Amino acid sequence: MTFSPGPSRLTHFRKLHKKKYRDEFSEFIVENPLIVRDALTLGSIPREVFISKSFKKNYEDLVILVQQKMSSSVYELEDRALEGLATLEQPQGIIAIYNKQDDIVDDTQPIVFLNGVADPTNVGAIMRSSAAFGIATIITDEFSADPYNPKAVSAAKESLFSLHVARKTMSFFDSIKKRMPLISLEAHTGVPLESFTWPKLFCLVVGSEAHGIDNRIKPLITTKLTIQSDTQKIESLNVGVATAIALHASYKKK
Repeated sequence: MTFSPGPSRLTHFRKLHKKKYRDEFSEFIVENPLIVRDALTLGSIPREVFISKSFKKNYEDLVILVQQKMSSSVYELEDRALEGLATLEQPQGIIAIYNKQDDIVDDTQPIVFLNGVADPTNVGAIMRSSAAFGIATIITDEFSADPYNPKAVSAAKESLFSLHVARKTMSFFDSIKKRMPLISLEAHTGVPLESFTWPKLFCLVVGSEAHGIDNRIKPLITTKLTIQSDTQKIESLNVGVATAIALHASYKKK
């Protein structure tokens, strides 16, 4: 059974467009039916779901599955009303609200630390690659885009529900450097990626494309790696692409 949402529910949802309210309520939104379906497979159940009338008709099996899993309500809206709530340029007829996970760091497996990666799409892409190549935890600092930003969620896909996601400050390195080496990517002067022997545990520190890694972190880096490429044609790789290449290399060496 579906219900019509009251004004208070719509107001609450609109607040989740902004990071400060996502942090305050410890909630985030997903607007892709495939992500919702995959999240259910992983055991992640939304708190609330808003669907359009057209979505209910076209995705009847998913709506039934959501209703079976949820203890709370599925709200139905007119198509135009739901489109007005969506954050994506091409609304897909569903908006699900999830609880954020606890701020946990699993330091028994490799970690990726994002330092000033400001583009939410890059953050999401790195999360997806990380989940594919054996990373347990993604950490973002205060200068990186929110991993629960709708654009980041859209790029991360179901990886958001299989990773530990945490936000830490520089003080994080005081403890983690004692547990594992810190590795970074350097455009030109690092150790060639193909010749590097990856340790079992590591923290890959990923900096912004514009500024690189924070100067306070650089002295802590154990190894700088370089992905060899044709620098006469292109100066450097997109940060998401470079991270994926590095993590794939680490995964192959396991």
